[in-house]
Amino acid sequence: MFGIQDMMNALNDSMQMARSNLRLGKLIEGLQNSDKDKPVVFSFIDGCDVSGLDLKSFSENLYTLDGDAFSYRGYYCDIALDFEEGGCTTAGKLAECLKNKIGTEMTGYKGGEYPIKESTPVWISNYGDADGIRPLKIVEREGYVELICDLESD
Repeated sequence: MFGIQDMMNALNDSMQMARSNLRLGKLIEGLQNSDKDKPVVFSFIDGCDVSGLDLKSFSENLYTLDGDAFSYRGYYCDIALDFEEGGCTTAGKLAECLKNKIGTEMTGYKGGEYPIKESTPVWISNYGDADGIRPLKIVEREGYVELICDLESD
């Protein structure tokens, strides 16, 4: 018999398939294939207006990630990576943190339990925010690993 949580999980699965975000499994794979000691940063594709976001620069147009992960406020079943403190995590540390979350459940921002899977969409957002920063791909550069992002359109 299907319970309410089962129905919500099925609905969340179908919603996740519709978004173009980088998936958790692909992010982990990209991080594991990169130099584990390189810092992980994010940037935006051309044309993104990020003037309303409080971002701390790693260098020009590159922003740091802290390495914390939790339920995204915009879609509770998705996972978010934190940038609030402006700290800088490495590819190895972030890959290990995220890999350990697969197969577990996270509590949604306003409650409910959501399974963390390789297919879970990834966002960049501070806890409690829904900034709409959507990672699209991961690229290893000379001095860092870069998540290239856009902003979710309303």
